Amino acid sequence: MKFSIIVPVYNVEVFLPKCLNSILKQSFHDFEVLLINDQTPDNSQAIIDEFAAKDKRIVPVKHDTNRGLGGVRNTGISLAKGSYVLFVDSDDWIAEDCLMTLSQYIGAEKFDIVKFGFIDIYPIKEVNSPVLKEGHSKSGWNLIKKENQDGAFSPICCRSVYKLSFLKENSIGFPENLHFEDFSFTMKTHLLTNSIYSIKDHLYFYRRDREGSIMHKPSPRDIEICTTLEIIYNFTSSDRWVGVTTDPAFNYLMYEWSAGTTIYRYLKNTSDPQLKRDLIKKIRKNFYFKFYLKKASNGAGLSIIKKIPPYLLLHSFGLFKVFYRVYRLFLYRS
Repeated sequence: MKFSIIVPVYNVEVFLPKCLNSILKQSFHDFEVLLINDQTPDNSQAIIDEFAAKDKRIVPVKHDTNRGLGGVRNTGISLAKGSYVLFVDSDDWIAEDCLMTLSQYIGAEKFDIVKFGFIDIYPIKEVNSPVLKEGHSKSGWNLIKKENQDGAFSPICCRSVYKLSFLKENSIGFPENLHFEDFSFTMKTHLLTNSIYSIKDHLYFYRRDREGSIMHKPSPRDIEICTTLEIIYNFTSSDRWVGVTTDPAFNYLMYEWSAGTTIYRYLKNTSDPQLKRDLIKKIRKNFYFKFYLKKASNGAGLSIIKKIPPYLLLHSFGLFKVFYRVYRLFLYRS
């Protein structure tokens, strides 16, 4: 079997049929769908049963306890029978030629990871992710760095297909019951591989800003971003990764991603002001967040304009907000 498609199910009865139909309509047929119910409270199980009765490629799985997206994906990895694993969130969908296109690059199983583009779906518009530069990369970190420079890096795991043996041999999985679980998984897979292939095709439709989405509003669980930083800090603390952790671009990425996912997002959103103040205070006090802020604000080779935001965020949130608003005003006017 070529592909195992892992689909988490939790509170998605409105979206699940579209997701499953996009998979079952694939022009490439050699796959299984691990449809994993993570103790969903809605009517999604009935939809699972209906689709499983129609197509034997669907493998229904049900968790005894809620384990979050990370737990579902880990279950999927452990049960997968395909050579490659594809993660598809149940409120998203894939292009009809997704598997056929990917099969052309993984036939010889040379690559641990094949990356592709995605399309952000908003209520009133669709936005293509930046086109990836097609080709083979032997250094996952150098690829991340280049993509980030080009504005093309995204840590979502659903924009890649992964060789199952690569994940298992390196014991790569997701943190469980943790928000922002994609980032540490993506960093680990990219650091541990020496064989990634990127393609230009946009194969995944990523639903943004839906009500109930993890990223829709500030959440008390946003503090878990600091746990993700801790996971990456611990993983990269060995001498093996000195070349990566001493790269100013690595520490800047840690700051840019963690602050961008939380604090920068809060400044663009007017909801829950007290919650945002509490979260910002806790995040700014966290050891791992402060560690990467210090590294980013002192990074050799980084421009002054890049160093100022992490420095201000570390020392004065009031000045940071002023700088942020002036900088955004300048961008809009220019």
